[in-house]
Amino acid sequence: MANGYERKVIITAVILLAGTFLTLFAGTGTSASLYQSPGTVIDFGDRNTVWTELDLNEYSDPYDVLEAACSANYYDYLVDESSTIIMIDGIEADSTHSWDLWVVVLGETDWTKLSVMYDADLSEYAVSSWAYTENGAEPTVGVDAAGNSIYGYAQASTTVALSPSITEIIGALGGVNTLVGTDKYSNYPEEVVELQESGDIAIVGDYTTPVYENIVKTDPDIVYCDSSQYNHITMNSTLRNANIVSILLYDGTGFDTILDNIYIVGLTMGYNWAAESLIEDMLACMDEIADESISSESIMAALSPDAATWVAGTYTYVDDVINEISCTNVFSGYVGWVHINPEMIALLNPSYIVIITSSFSATQEDYDQILSILSSEWKSTDAYKNGHIYVICESAADMAQRAGPRNVQLMELMSVIVNSDSDIPNYFGDNYRDYLTITKDY
Repeated sequence: MANGYERKVIITAVILLAGTFLTLFAGTGTSASLYQSPGTVIDFGDRNTVWTELDLNEYSDPYDVLEAACSANYYDYLVDESSTIIMIDGIEADSTHSWDLWVVVLGETDWTKLSVMYDADLSEYAVSSWAYTENGAEPTVGVDAAGNSIYGYAQASTTVALSPSITEIIGALGGVNTLVGTDKYSNYPEEVVELQESGDIAIVGDYTTPVYENIVKTDPDIVYCDSSQYNHITMNSTLRNANIVSILLYDGTGFDTILDNIYIVGLTMGYNWAAESLIEDMLACMDEIADESISSESIMAALSPDAATWVAGTYTYVDDVINEISCTNVFSGYVGWVHINPEMIALLNPSYIVIITSSFSATQEDYDQILSILSSEWKSTDAYKNGHIYVICESAADMAQRAGPRNVQLMELMSVIVNSDSDIPNYFGDNYRDYLTITKDY
């Protein structure tokens, strides 16, 4: 597997060449605007989708749409006497997978499978997809967190990212050169900071309070918002009402939503190949890390050493990280990030405690200070008694607190903590990559 730097250089070169080709030969291409081309999706599974632009008002039923989409892409397809789709482009339905028509109702985000297809008007839905899915599964994400289709946009030349995790996604896709605006806390990759200082990237507000006027001044093709923030949700609506393309990403509560967000950003920017490659690389890294994780420990992940602290429960990417390395999150019985009573720490007695904080430095002095302020409940745990309290701080804390591509680094670092055969420090800061091998170059 190519290292991260080589992979990103290759992807960037391919994207730039593809963008030049599209500019020269697209002919009828439009500038990125709120206008989206109508069409339909053929989804072969595992985020392998093909979008076909079609005027859906010209077709009387969905099978005509399917025929038009297959014809445009030179796909063979088979439909049996009961109107069941048997095969598209050599991919056949079987006992575990089927071809079905799925739609997202306007204003919603979930897929609905249409059982009666012949009289459906696909122009009435946010998006439609002929999808090859495993029994009980759903197609690749087709709309953003606001229910707007993620298909049909022109390739973006200028983008604004309203959160650090979104900036990291754009950077990992090789799109830093498209950024014209970010929130004030976006500081990775490092070239983003350089462009902010030179004035080539504008600061458009805080993470929690983006400023509409500052965003508009950058004249962006696409603005990316984060649905975990209420002000981003309202900003997304405000921008779209002003005919500015805005995409509301999902809240990053787990690996699946992080991968969906990467896919959405890549698709809407026109960086499809980069997104597919990055997702494939992340999944390969996760598999390799999981294979090397042999210890099964109980872990508590906290955001401070306070007696009553915030901890990661289920439906968080940190919970996914803990599960992927074959360990147990002692607070998996809680949902989301939870403010807990110190008595619960003593009761659940984690064997490892990982504190993710930006309030301390990666020094022995600061680590000793943390230990000195721990409450009696923390000190009663096996983690404290066995010297298994670890601190992730400085730039490592930035990495660990953002729901983005570098979550694979958090996964490897957590695996190092519970699986290392050699001496490792109890604190990790700006030098955290020194302890990584699989994900070092992310």
